[in-house]
Amino acid sequence: MANALPTITVPKDAPFREVIRRFAAEYRTTNSYWYVPKARSLNQANVAFLAEVIRVLIDEFSTVTWNPDQQNRLLDILEGRGLVSPYIEEGTADPNDRAALARIIIVVLKHLGLAWVDDGLTVLVTDAGLDLATVAADDLDRVITAQVFKIQYPNPTLDVGYRAMFRGLFPHVFLLQVLAQSDYRLTDEEYAIFVNLAQSQGDLNSVVQYIRAWRGLREADRAALMRDIRSFPRWRTISNARSYALAEFAYPPYLVRADGETRAADRATVDAIVSKADSLKSVAAKDAVDWFAYLGDPKQQPDWFTYLSRSITLAATGAAAKNAAAGIVEEAAKAGSPLTPEEKAGIARSLREREIEDFYTDRLNLLETGLTLVPGGRQYSTHIGPMDLLCKDATGQYVVVEIKADEARDAVFGQILRYMGWVHLNLPDGNNNVRGIILASGFPEQAKFSRMGLLRTDAETFLKFAQHAFQPVTTF
Repeated sequence: MANALPTITVPKDAPFREVIRRFAAEYRTTNSYWYVPKARSLNQANVAFLAEVIRVLIDEFSTVTWNPDQQNRLLDILEGRGLVSPYIEEGTADPNDRAALARIIIVVLKHLGLAWVDDGLTVLVTDAGLDLATVAADDLDRVITAQVFKIQYPNPTLDVGYRAMFRGLFPHVFLLQVLAQSDYRLTDEEYAIFVNLAQSQGDLNSVVQYIRAWRGLREADRAALMRDIRSFPRWRTISNARSYALAEFAYPPYLVRADGETRAADRATVDAIVSKADSLKSVAAKDAVDWFAYLGDPKQQPDWFTYLSRSITLAATGAAAKNAAAGIVEEAAKAGSPLTPEEKAGIARSLREREIEDFYTDRLNLLETGLTLVPGGRQYSTHIGPMDLLCKDATGQYVVVEIKADEARDAVFGQILRYMGWVHLNLPDGNNNVRGIILASGFPEQAKFSRMGLLRTDAETFLKFAQHAFQPVTTF
C-alpha cells in the first residue's frame, strides 16, 4: 500500500522486548507532538530582549492602533537601540523581510501572554507583560517561568485538529515529572521519541517505562530502532520543532540544557513542583482571546479554583453554572484538592452573579429603558477578561454592565473602567462612545467618592449605579 506506515522492527532477543513493542505500536498510531511556534527561542538574552520590546510598547504604542506603519516604527525604534538587525535575525525566511521579523516578535509576545498586538486593535500589554518590563534583570526568569508553567495542551490558539490530540497536558510540568523518574536527565533523542507521545498527564507512567526500557537496550538495538523511527513522516516534524519546544519547556533556571541533554540543576525545586502536579487542572477557554486573558493574568493559576471559576463564567446560564460547580467541587475533593472556605465563598459569589446576570439579561429595561445586548454580549470576550454584559443604549452608545453580588468595592471601579477603555480603543464605533453601569447590592459612601474621582460633570450618567435586590451568599 502506497500510504502504509513504516514498520518498527523489535529484535526478538532485545531486552524489554514487550515494552518496546508496546511503544512501537503506540508510535505508529500517534501523531501528537509538543508544538511551539518557530520564532525566537527562549533563552536569557531573548527574554531580556522581550522585556525591552514591552517597554517600548508601553512607552510608544500604549494607545496606538496597530498597522503595518506602526510595525515598521517599532522595528525602527528597536534598530535604533541596537536591539535588532533584520539581516541576521533568527527565524526570518528572507534576510530583507522586515515583516517576518516583526511577526516573529509578535508571535512570542502573544504565545507567552505578554502582549496582544494585532492589526486594527490597540496594543495591549498584560499584567504578566508589565511584570516582565518592570522587574529587575535578575528576576526576569521568574516571570517567564510562571508563563511557561501555565502553558497547556489543548488551548484555543492551536489548530482544531491539533487540539483534538490532547486531553489535558502541562508540558513543562510533565517534563519535570519525566525527569524526576528518569535519573533527572533526558536526552534530546528521548524527548523527541517518547515525551512527544504524551497527550495527557495520565501518560506519564507509560512514557517513563518506555524511556527506561530504551536505556536498557543494547546500543546496536537502539541504532536499528532509530533507523525505523526516522522513516516516519512525523519524525521530521518533531525534529524541526524540538529545539524550540525544549528551549521553552526546559527554560526555567532549575533545569539546564547541554550536550544534547536536559538535566535538573536544582532537584529540590523539581521535586517540589512535581509533588504538586496532581493539584493542576486544565482551564477552560472559549476562544483565543479568552485564553490570552487567562494567560496574561498572573493571579489566575491552573488550579481547581480557577478551573471552577472559569467554568462558571463560560456556562450558558446560572443554572448550568450551579450544576457544573457542584460536580467540580466534588471532583476536586476526590482528587485531593478540596476548595478552601475562602474559595467556596468566592464560588458562591460567582454563582450568585450569574444568577443576577440571567435575571437582568431578560429584563434589561429594569436597568435602563432602550438597553439591548450586543451580539455575544454576555461574558463578552476581551483580551483583559470577559465583560459581564456589553450592551447598547437607545442612542447607539455602548454600555458596559459589571455585576457584583455584594456591595460595590473600590476594585470594581478599576475593573469597569478598564473594560470601558477597551471598548473605547478597540471597537470600531466605540471611540468616546461608551459608558458603564455598576449593578451591586449596595453602594457605600466610598463608592460615591470613587465616582467623583472621574472629575466629570456627567459622572452620574457616565458611570451609573444600579442596586439589585438579590441577597448575598457566604458559601457554596
